[in-house]
Amino acid sequence: MSDASGVVPGEATNDSDVAEPVDGKTGNPAEAVLPEEAGSDGRMGDQESPSERKNFVIPREELECSLCLKLFFDPVTTPACGHTFCRECLALALRAKPNCPLCRTPANIDVQSHPVNAVMSHILQTHASEEYRKRSSEVKLEKKRRNPRHGIFFSNLLSFPGGKVHLHLFELRFRTLVSRALATDRKFIIMQRDAPIGCIVNIVTSRSTADGRFYIEGLVESRCRVDQIRFEEGGHGLECGEAHAIVDLKEDEEEREADNKLSEGSEQEKKDDKSAKEDEGVMRSNPESKGWEQNASPAVRYREPMEILKRAIEGLEEAMGDYQFKMTRRVHGDPPLNDPEQLCWWVCRVVDSHDDLRMACLTTDSLLARLAVSRQLIVLGCRDARTRWWVQTFAVGGILAAAVGYAVVGDFS
Repeated sequence: MSDASGVVPGEATNDSDVAEPVDGKTGNPAEAVLPEEAGSDGRMGDQESPSERKNFVIPREELECSLCLKLFFDPVTTPACGHTFCRECLALALRAKPNCPLCRTPANIDVQSHPVNAVMSHILQTHASEEYRKRSSEVKLEKKRRNPRHGIFFSNLLSFPGGKVHLHLFELRFRTLVSRALATDRKFIIMQRDAPIGCIVNIVTSRSTADGRFYIEGLVESRCRVDQIRFEEGGHGLECGEAHAIVDLKEDEEEREADNKLSEGSEQEKKDDKSAKEDEGVMRSNPESKGWEQNASPAVRYREPMEILKRAIEGLEEAMGDYQFKMTRRVHGDPPLNDPEQLCWWVCRVVDSHDDLRMACLTTDSLLARLAVSRQLIVLGCRDARTRWWVQTFAVGGILAAAVGYAVVGDFS
């Protein structure tokens, strides 16, 4: 009698009746499974043990960015087509054209704020942790070496850190500037055409119209030196440049720079303004103010020039009048009297004349020199405010006199 397998117990079997080896092991063919269907213990593939899942091998090319041909770092996936790239690689590619670099599908996304591909990031940190750490160090080092390129908006007006910029852009090159800035880090450069220095603007809000125009509001963040200015490929006439951060001088160099700016900046205004010359004497001859330059503490170091600048601002408020100074505060904010750096920029924004001194304040890399130039700007601003007041007074008086004279002549006629 045979069992269910068709073999009679105790009866000899032929060699053909013996189970053939499966994967180098002997066993029943009915119990052999493919690796993708079950594990070594006979369980199905979706029930593999953690150790078996850990040994799963992913092809190297599946973990590489198709743009830089390196291991993914900070991977992001385009929502329209599902292709994955390094964040920086995709940002650079979208600058040239807002399409997926692989399939050319439109990819109008904000790369900097787009969420990271969590699954790919987890795979990288799990299966290629050592190489991923090396890749991270490499990217950080590359960012330190590389000076970012930004689109440039050339303006006739000077901009200063802390100020706001409102622009209505309709030219194709500047529309391209805004589109690229929004797709990357939301920053661009604003500067005068022949100026050696510019400012980095961060786009706070933007609004586009149906015909492609942009209304943007930006905040001026910092100064920068701009070089390597050239037309960008596919930018429709847009010029881009490399932005280099400006670092202030050390203390000993700063003192010499302050003296030079204080002596050079007032040469053009000495002949017309006696008050500026007298205030220079306060800075140079006051025996109590000579010690602050040698003090290493910033709080004490800038105390004397800050006090002089505060008194000058009080004089500016008196010269402008309560109403005009109130409107100035509404536009530019209250003067930051406890922050020497921001106070200088506030003065440059409020006194919107004498561009030679304002440019000197923007280009110098010494805070002491900027405080000295800011004081000169306030003195000249007070003079201009008084001049405008007299001009307006005489103009109004002349108009009233003419009106009265015309009325009198009309009565007699």
